[in-house]
Amino acid sequence: MAIACLDDPSTGTRWGAELRRLRPDLDYRIWPDIGDPRDVSVALLWDQINLLPSLPCLRAAVVTGAGVDHVFRSETPVPEGVTLIRLADPSITSQMIEWVTLAVLTHTRRWDDYRDLQRQGRYEELETRVPAETTVGVLGLGELGRAVAVTLAAIGYGVQGWSRGARTVDGLVCRHGPDGLDTLLRDADIVICLLPLTPETEGLIDAGFLARMKPGAHLINAARGGHVVEADILAALGTGRLAGATLDVQRDEPMAPGHPFWTHPKVSITPHIATITHPRFCAAQVIETYRRVEAGLPLHNVIDRTRRY
Repeated sequence: MAIACLDDPSTGTRWGAELRRLRPDLDYRIWPDIGDPRDVSVALLWDQINLLPSLPCLRAAVVTGAGVDHVFRSETPVPEGVTLIRLADPSITSQMIEWVTLAVLTHTRRWDDYRDLQRQGRYEELETRVPAETTVGVLGLGELGRAVAVTLAAIGYGVQGWSRGARTVDGLVCRHGPDGLDTLLRDADIVICLLPLTPETEGLIDAGFLARMKPGAHLINAARGGHVVEADILAALGTGRLAGATLDVQRDEPMAPGHPFWTHPKVSITPHIATITHPRFCAAQVIETYRRVEAGLPLHNVIDRTRRY
């Protein structure tokens, strides 16, 4: 039984170094040099779903990123009998906390405005609001959403969290369902999207959504570009309904050179780097998955094909 990395060779080499550090005798292969495909029982991949049917004895496919929505959008279905595994990288949570907190503070402390003043040679104090005067709405109360919401609440922001079903998180106002979403959008000065991308959340942030937001609110999206209807974002920015947007993800990545987001004065872009999976933090989980496949034991961190996360 072997593990095969189906990603690019440089990624495969990084994973191999960490996996063999933990298990020197590991039979590890990198696509396309995988030898007999019948040997492969566990695969590491990001978006190489089309290769899975070529591995007849595959039992588990480990997705090496934070999201799995692309797996279900692939034209090639994941073969029956292959269990999809999500990596639980402990650094992912801290990375997301850092990125979102930076985005929130950049907006509330008007960091971009101060940089503009610096370029103009103007030494001026701008009016800002303290955290206690600012309501932040976090869409999605999974592991990342909860961690972000709790951190922002600890700083002093008024935080409301929203999820599809009812949840309870100490120190947060938790809302759910359509009515709960409407209330959050009405109250929030900053709306942060950390939802999984599913058929239900595809295109969620559209003209109707933006019209229900508090006038002059700021949008932060660190989930998936597919949540957003980009033309509606631009329209809301143009009317002032939306004060600004901080976007780590876009519908098409990388963005086309002429995309309006590149030069829009009210849009801040980062290239999908809010969280990056580091093999050194996740290699032990891959080895454990491999061990369980070898032993015929139940697997951990299984992705629900029905819920798609």
